[in-house]
Amino acid sequence: MKKYCYDVNILSFGNIQDDTERYKEMVEWVKSYRELNMRNTLRQKKPKILCPICNSYLNLSDTYCVGDCCHRVCYDCIKKHVQQEINSKNEYINCPCDQCECKLDNAPRLFKDKIISSELKEKYEKKMNDAYLKKNNYSPCPLCHELLPPYDGPNKRHCNYCNEDYCYNCHEKWHEGFTCQQYANYKKMAPLIKELFVEGLKFIKKENDPNLSNSIIQFNSMLLNNCMSYQRFIKSFKDTPCNHASDGFFAWHGSSEVGVKGICQEGFDPKRRLGQAHGAGEYFGVTARISGDYLKEGSHHMILTFISNKKFNKIHNNFCYVINNPLDWSYSYCLPLFIVSYGNHSEVDYVSKENY
Repeated sequence: MKKYCYDVNILSFGNIQDDTERYKEMVEWVKSYRELNMRNTLRQKKPKILCPICNSYLNLSDTYCVGDCCHRVCYDCIKKHVQQEINSKNEYINCPCDQCECKLDNAPRLFKDKIISSELKEKYEKKMNDAYLKKNNYSPCPLCHELLPPYDGPNKRHCNYCNEDYCYNCHEKWHEGFTCQQYANYKKMAPLIKELFVEGLKFIKKENDPNLSNSIIQFNSMLLNNCMSYQRFIKSFKDTPCNHASDGFFAWHGSSEVGVKGICQEGFDPKRRLGQAHGAGEYFGVTARISGDYLKEGSHHMILTFISNKKFNKIHNNFCYVINNPLDWSYSYCLPLFIVSYGNHSEVDYVSKENY
């Protein structure tokens, strides 16, 4: 095809005199002009890409190639999608396009392309690493975080890196004598309650009563919910501070089934006092057997109670302590700590059913 200079008079084509030849030249000129104009138009108008997420038409340079699937999504949408997926429970990030299972598992590339921050990059790499370890049955030691190979032994596992034992089931430091749920409850307790929990269990185990050999021991889990019995107990510290189990002592209390539940929730109500033979106050047995003789209305459950003030550590008539709590019930020296089934009887259903 000939090249033409388009700023000349299109009716003048040199010395061509013949009309037929002049017509042919004009047709060629018009075709050449149209082709040139089309090429210029295409250069000026770049092709638009539809983002399948927000349905916006964008220039190719404003979209991101997701991965091997080659789907293109606008930068705003891919950034939002990736961030949401990293912060979700999903192990990997899939392409946001419908029914596409292509994975975005190249965190360095996402960071290099400015799709994610360095913080999200680290989080995603850890997430993928954890998923890989889980799939291949590797697990980190919860104490030193070194990776340990697959394991199918008992829950108590030893780490050769830090030379410590841990629970393979709940990934906590080894909790001798506790189930995983018991240890989880224990960790929620305040420091003083933790100490009373441990010392209270020791006290029960040392009790010389055959009826306790088959008993069910339940922690008063209402204390973990800041119940009134706990609040009243804490308020007693303004009278005499109690920081450790050694600041007080343990004693037994027997009551009716309804009474046991109310005491665990609210504490010992001074208005319910009866038969004050040894003075005003709440009465507690020195041993489980003594309190067992005072169980009411067919009850088979007793309460192991912690008394926060040693001034009450005086045995009356060789069988009981008398604790004179304030009559207005503004606070109490007595904390209902454990419910113990007396004899071979079932647990109560209003506290944690974990049996210690």
